[in-house]
Amino acid sequence: MGHVRSIGSTYKLFLIALSVFFAGAFFISVPSAHAAPAVTIDSFPNITIATVSSARISGTCTTGLDVFNSFTNSISTCSAGTWSGIKDASATNDGTVTARASQTDGDGVTTEVSLSTTKDTVAPVIAAHDDVTVEATSGDGAADTYTAPDATDNFDATAAATCIRASDSAFAIGDTTVTCDKSDTVGNAATQTSFAVHVVDTTPPVITLTGSATTSVALGNTYTEPGYSASDAVDGTMTPVVTGTVDTSTAGTYTLTYATTDAHSNVSSKTRDVVVSDTSLGVTTTTNGDGTKSGTLGNGATSTAASGATVMSVEMPAGIVVTGTSGWDGTLALPTASTSYTSPTPVSGTSITVGLALEVGSSTSSLTFDKGVRIVFPGKAGDRTGWSRGGTFTEITTACDSDSQATGDALAAGGDCKIDAGTALVVWTKHFTAFLTYTQWTSASSAGGGGGGGGGGGGGGGGGGSFVPFTPTPSIAPAPMAPTVQGQVLGASVYSFTKSFGAGSTGTDVTELQKILIAEGSLKIAAPTGTFGPLTLAGVKAYQSAHGISPQSGYVGSMTRAVLNQGAMPVANDEQRALMIQSLQQQLAGLLAALKAMLGQ
Repeated sequence: MGHVRSIGSTYKLFLIALSVFFAGAFFISVPSAHAAPAVTIDSFPNITIATVSSARISGTCTTGLDVFNSFTNSISTCSAGTWSGIKDASATNDGTVTARASQTDGDGVTTEVSLSTTKDTVAPVIAAHDDVTVEATSGDGAADTYTAPDATDNFDATAAATCIRASDSAFAIGDTTVTCDKSDTVGNAATQTSFAVHVVDTTPPVITLTGSATTSVALGNTYTEPGYSASDAVDGTMTPVVTGTVDTSTAGTYTLTYATTDAHSNVSSKTRDVVVSDTSLGVTTTTNGDGTKSGTLGNGATSTAASGATVMSVEMPAGIVVTGTSGWDGTLALPTASTSYTSPTPVSGTSITVGLALEVGSSTSSLTFDKGVRIVFPGKAGDRTGWSRGGTFTEITTACDSDSQATGDALAAGGDCKIDAGTALVVWTKHFTAFLTYTQWTSASSAGGGGGGGGGGGGGGGGGGSFVPFTPTPSIAPAPMAPTVQGQVLGASVYSFTKSFGAGSTGTDVTELQKILIAEGSLKIAAPTGTFGPLTLAGVKAYQSAHGISPQSGYVGSMTRAVLNQGAMPVANDEQRALMIQSLQQQLAGLLAALKAMLGQ
């Protein structure tokens, strides 16, 4: 209602004072007491941009008396107890505006009231906001957390605008417009601002390769893919496309490529190198807490090593974990026939004959496995066996429960056992080194010792049998030998071609090949050279043509090796000839000792 002030009582006091001062001089009539006019300001709304041209003020009043208000600077008629006024307040300064209203009755009694309001005709200003780009986290898009722009005002404190859609809301993949508003205390609305939230998918799928990025497979074995998968934040599980092939019949490195593209054209790819080798396998190693290194051989491997016509084999299961010393480089050598090993020490009065020997693993590091490895020595059932490392030979005496992977896997760490399988001797082991088979037999000189003890009377001999006196036989000159060997040579074996080779190769395979080509007339050289040159290449092509092998490429592949192995000539190598000579010398020494004993010498 504001401040109310009545002025009627002042007049009364003034008149009484005059009557006293001029006693008896005048006759003064004092009005009788009555209520002062009742005027109020009930409504004086804030003046805003929307109302400035027609700002209103109103209130109650005493009917019959005019109301003066300072806001409109005009007189309003009090009708039915109310009054009002309207004004274009554009010229009025923004800020606090105070209005006064008054009524005066016929006796000059006046009532005045006042009320203040605020004029604010400036709208808030919302700051500009840059567009936002966010990476999608799923097929539904992403939640974006942004800071709403500030709004400044001439009266109100700076505050954040209100935006739709709000920060932390979910935004679909694509573009979404965010609109921001702000009004000040008196209701002036700011001009809307907006910005865009761009939800994009620029992340390629993730391809995961099971196992190592580089794996190996032994020549002639089957490559088994360890596995692969792919996933994408938006598209979910995906299936990569694999390109490339692995030819396990030819040594070399083969690259497989795994690739996939998501729905937003993001491309991802990975490669795996598969090394096909006839000499070694490789694993990717990690260092263990004790300093050793371990790696997993993803592909199983069955590898062979030939000793003459006898082909030994080593069978390693897939997924076997190989552990080596701290200096191991992850290379696992495939088996080879070995002549470098420590032989068992014979018992007194006996001799040792080594049958077959192979070396596998690493020459510089001791290798152990978490699964059993099977080694097969054909034709050696019943022989003794063992392994050597660092100048020490260890015989394998433990018998396997069965010839099975389960038996091999059950071996203790670094353990081994043996079992006969038909005519073969099988060793199950959890370590690699040089393995060999051997027999132990009584020496001839030891066997003849008994006869020597009973020869004094001429009748004891070695077992009581009759004595046949020794009669020397005139020496006979040996007949001249034929230039070529016909039939199987004593102690020799048929050479087996186990590896493919071609022009530029050197070594024993080439030498044995040239022997066959010379014998058949396909190669016109005096003697084998051990080098696969142009003449040998032409000779192989002629051999392939003569035996119906197609194509006649001159390369010694699996088909050519099969024909060569069927018709290879028996040949004794230098090592075998040396062993035969040593054996004959031992037998001759034994016979001479026995002869001396019989003659009583």
